[in-house]
Amino acid sequence: MAQDKKEIEIKAIVDRAELDFLLRQPWLQKLLRPGGGRVLHIVSTYYDTPSGAFRRNGVAYRVRDKGDGTYEATAKRTLKKEGGLSRRLELNRALLDLTPLLTGFAELGLGLDLSELAAKEGGIEPLFTVEVDRTLYVIEEGTLTAELAVDRGSITTPAGQREAIDEVELELMKGSEEDLQKLFARIAETVPLKEEERSKFARGLTLREKEKSAK
Repeated sequence: MAQDKKEIEIKAIVDRAELDFLLRQPWLQKLLRPGGGRVLHIVSTYYDTPSGAFRRNGVAYRVRDKGDGTYEATAKRTLKKEGGLSRRLELNRALLDLTPLLTGFAELGLGLDLSELAAKEGGIEPLFTVEVDRTLYVIEEGTLTAELAVDRGSITTPAGQREAIDEVELELMKGSEEDLQKLFARIAETVPLKEEERSKFARGLTLREKEKSAK
């Protein structure tokens, strides 16, 4: 099954002790949907052609083990970024395993045939892998429904370069961007937050560049 959506999220870095403090706050506890706190071990490998053709066309492509027994291929394109708030086109295709699938994204609205582009550019290769333990909560307040994802893990390149991940993502599921930003502001009033403008994809690319310069 193929899926597509507009992904609207705010990403931030928060100290682990501060995060634990936040989750214990009565005002937030009242907004959390019962049954939250589920932890998934998610492994995502990002790919591109050897020449970086996907990146040149503004596309991030990954294959993910979702941690629940299912697999997914995703193509993303950034639509707009403002501070820590990102709007992206996200196109997903279900997989049977971790074998990359490049077909079908053009038909979903990507505006680019990844399979055709990869064939012209000598195939694809892994760029880096993002491995996190993701704890999920759903926040409901009035007409707003948002997913709070807590990610703890690392980014690793094929050559072994590594960078730690310790961040939270607040993603809009239902409601307005304004309400999402208000919720984020309320969280920021409770614990110190540092907005993270870079996606995991951008952080992984920076790590790859460091790896190349070190050779």
